[in-house]
Amino acid sequence: APAVLIQSLSSLMSLGLNAILTLWSETGVWVLGVYFKLQSFVFMPVFSINNGLISIISYNCGAGERRRVTDAIRFGLITALATALTGAAVLWLCASPLLSVCFHAGAQAMALGVPSLRMTALSFPIAAVCLILSAAFQSLGRSSSSLLIALLRQIILLLPTALVLVLLRPEWTFLAFPAAEAGACVVTLLLYRGLYRTRISSIGKPSPA
Repeated sequence: APAVLIQSLSSLMSLGLNAILTLWSETGVWVLGVYFKLQSFVFMPVFSINNGLISIISYNCGAGERRRVTDAIRFGLITALATALTGAAVLWLCASPLLSVCFHAGAQAMALGVPSLRMTALSFPIAAVCLILSAAFQSLGRSSSSLLIALLRQIILLLPTALVLVLLRPEWTFLAFPAAEAGACVVTLLLYRGLYRTRISSIGKPSPA
């Protein structure tokens, strides 16, 4: 059930953000659509790593191989961070060419879209950490933690932050993405710390008589 709910959150997030950005500008809605198209090139590899880790971590947990579990999580974090940082750098440096060449943007859309896309690029590395650790939660029987992280990233923190920004400083609205990811990442790290102490550290150890 948590996995099914997680899959539906992106649609709810898109609907909510479109409604919020309509309060500011139709161009903002257009930039959001551009962002969703571009970010998929970064997050598709990260989601692939996430999906692969779930089976690897689960298998090695059942086999009692604690070191392999931690090595898999570490490898996933390094790989996902490298992918996300590369994507963030490309989007930051090439926001203008991507908008003008790929989407034939006008001057007004360029003036709004370039800084907005650069703001969203800041969220990529933070989101990568949340996604990889979510795989660890799902693998080790903490699907509710994974659902909580997804809710924080895509609904609970993102939409209220975007609404506040669009009302106070609309040109900063897209900072809602890195802000929400940062808040969710703090919760993610705290939950992972608890998971490590209660579950991962005991993998492979004999049960007390």
